[in-house]
Amino acid sequence: MTRAEIQAFLAVVECGSISRAADKLFVRQSTLSGRIQNLETELNLILFKRGKGVRSSELTDHGRDFIPIAEKWEKLWQETLTAANKKQHRLLCTSAIHSVNTYIMTEACSLFAAQYPEVRLRLLIRHSDEAYHLIENGGVEAAFITKPQFSKKVEAISLFSEKTVLVYNESYPIAQTVHPSELDPGKEILLDWYREYIQWHEYWFGENSAPKVFTDDMSIMEKFLQTESCWSITPISVAGMLQRNSLVRIISLEEPPPDRNVYMIKFNKASMSEELGLLLENIREVVERQGAEWIYHKI
Repeated sequence: MTRAEIQAFLAVVECGSISRAADKLFVRQSTLSGRIQNLETELNLILFKRGKGVRSSELTDHGRDFIPIAEKWEKLWQETLTAANKKQHRLLCTSAIHSVNTYIMTEACSLFAAQYPEVRLRLLIRHSDEAYHLIENGGVEAAFITKPQFSKKVEAISLFSEKTVLVYNESYPIAQTVHPSELDPGKEILLDWYREYIQWHEYWFGENSAPKVFTDDMSIMEKFLQTESCWSITPISVAGMLQRNSLVRIISLEEPPPDRNVYMIKFNKASMSEELGLLLENIREVVERQGAEWIYHKI
């Protein structure tokens, strides 16, 4: 008994004739009739009355009794296909802060999608505090942040650590080495990368420093660094991407900011899905290529 035979039977029941059922299923009448005959042979039952000059397909008593059975068969096939489709197209939901998403997750997810096409990705951009709410509400399995906070429901796991460097437009005058005290704050494009960085920045430039631009939009930073005589301090993952796009030059700082730590947060004590574990391997590949130190090791 095949699904095609069951569908042929139900189509004839619905349409009332072999010809209309064949049109509905886009098959020849002879093909449809053959499927009905095969089904009757396997069941050892006559499902439709046959007579000379009878155009309609009238059900026998056995045929009427078989309708709910055939409908159950079709429903089971549909449920089986749905289950198989869900298994084939698994879903992984994550979020990340803007800089991690733009300069790390974009490349990591591209690698992941090429290697595991059966997995569908749902990627959100959220601030660290918003990410905690997403985890607590089951909106994502994991989030990638730089500002962990206390939560009884969510655990923060150190993923990797990266240094910060000075990036600058080639028109901005820079010696081979530079100390923070030698930089002109009025030429700075300032972003709030992480808490320790802002504390370091306030130490060297003061709480009331007046940068050229203070923004949380990295596209604005990129635009100014590309066109203006200015500078910025960024994590190496950001600097590496900017340099590959020929936007900036890079130099190390004397007395640099503390390294940036990136964390993965997930629901406390929740087991990690296979898909998330595979994505982490791609993230590791990207950040280590950029010169960051991978910290997380699955136990």
